Amino acid sequence: MPHTPEPWINDDGLVAGRESRERFQPGASHDIFDAHEWPDELLDEALANADLIAAAPDLLAAVEAVLAIGGGVNRTDPPRKLDEAMTWRQQEDLVAKMCADAAAKARGQ
Repeated sequence: MPHTPEPWINDDGLVAGRESRERFQPGASHDIFDAHEWPDELLDEALANADLIAAAPDLLAAVEAVLAIGGGVNRTDPPRKLDEAMTWRQQEDLVAKMCADAAAKARGQ
């Protein structure tokens, strides 16, 4: 079963897929996570969790890109370019940026 389409957004601790949120407005929102359902004493932790959860699709895409250009988990598959018009160095730079951006989003930056 596919997950909620990305991008996932974190709106002050309320995580939802942008597409699903727009699709269900003005009715009930189908949220992925709501930090405000947590006890007040755990709100900071819940808000940090919301950042991490919202970054999940970006993190998945970054891991899949690393695996694609690196030849898979066991390096048994041939490396695959994500974009044939790019050099391998450009590919590596792109994947490194994807990883850095996803990590920053997970940290709430």
